Order: sequence, then C-alpha cells, then structure tokens
Amino acid sequence: MIRLFVFTLGVITICAGCREAYSVVSIAPDASIGPTWTMIRLAKPIGWSNPEQEIAFRIKTKYKVGEDLSIVLPSGEHVVPEVELIAASGQVYRADVHSFLGDEMIYSFAKKPADFRSVETVQIRSRVPIVVLDMAWIGYDPSKVKR
Repeated sequence: MIRLFVFTLGVITICAGCREAYSVVSIAPDASIGPTWTMIRLAKPIGWSNPEQEIAFRIKTKYKVGEDLSIVLPSGEHVVPEVELIAASGQVYRADVHSFLGDEMIYSFAKKPADFRSVETVQIRSRVPIVVLDMAWIGYDPSKVKR
C-alpha cells in the first residue's frame, strides 16, 4: 500500500512539473483550402504575447511528410501551403518557416516582425486543395516548455 502511495505521489509530481505553459487561440475548427486565399476573420484580434508564436493545424487530407517537410499527397504531389497574417492596418506578415510536430503542421517566423500589430485575419492557400483542422495561434516561452 505504501509503495502504491509513493508511486502515485511520484506520478502526480512529475505530471505537475511537466505542465507546459502555452497560450492557444483557436482560429478555425476546419478549413478547405485551395489555390485562392481562404480568409479567416478572427473573432478577436491576436497579438504577439510570448517570445515564440506559431500557427498550427492538422491536415485531414491523407498525406505523408516529405523529406523537405512538404505534404506528400497520395498522388505523389508535394504541397506546402502558404500562411499569412493580416493586421488591422493592412500590413501582411508571411509565416516563412514551416515544420511538423507530430501530426501538426507548424508555421512560424524566422524572426519576429519588428512592427507586428494586432492581427484580425489569417489567410491560407495551397496550390492543391486540402482540408485542415484545428487551426490555432500558439504562443510560448521556449525556456518554460518542452517541445
């Protein structure tokens, strides 16, 4: 009984210590994207609130990840969607770095835009139609989280 208590206490302590402090703002539960920009107007503007900020989504369309971190469709075609953020001022911020983390495609910025303003719209396109799920704006401090 004591061993079970100590084990349970250890698991609880480890889990509590591993909690990761991410801020997550949902952008869209799903979106069909194609060659023309799909514009997603945000319910509330987003800003740069953490040292690192990213756009993340899952891909519903069947795919594999290519060596170049592209989406490889069953036809063998390689696709990398484009993602841009549009501020109230009309300023466009292109997410210029993409990667995968598990089943999520992540878009970020090589460096934080110097004049980043309140963003009201996310636009995304792909030269081949695909469906994305659970699109979100994620912020975190790399010194406080494990990736």
